Amino acid sequence: MQFQTPSGKPFEIPDDWWVFSEMQTWNRSGRRCFTPLPCAECELIPLDAIVVPERRAGVALLNKLRLVPVLMAFREGEHSFLPPIKVSGPWAGEDYPYRLRDGFHRYFASVAAGFPYIPAQIISPEVDQRASAAFAQGSGI
Repeated sequence: MQFQTPSGKPFEIPDDWWVFSEMQTWNRSGRRCFTPLPCAECELIPLDAIVVPERRAGVALLNKLRLVPVLMAFREGEHSFLPPIKVSGPWAGEDYPYRLRDGFHRYFASVAAGFPYIPAQIISPEVDQRASAAFAQGSGI
């Protein structure tokens, strides 16, 4: 199955993954997002407000063992909860105010499922920059 991110980047979910997850007969029935685990600090973020990092060369965009359970959780609806993604932002003056930090497969599955929003925990740009600097220096987060 061919899809496109809100920013126009095409991606593919193999047909056999989609069929195994029974997504060909699924209807989101007006739901705006997947059912998140309870989270006091979560917000619904429009998918078109998030920039997704590029994968390193040689790394597959999606992994079957990570994506299929997410798609199956979508089918279960209110009976299956997923953790919210993590984004940093809002970044002033950027085309996309939020940067994806955790939840790559949940993001792409949400796009493929047709959800307009995604539950997210927001990390401030200041905290994100400090964590990135610490990681780059080898000290971890």
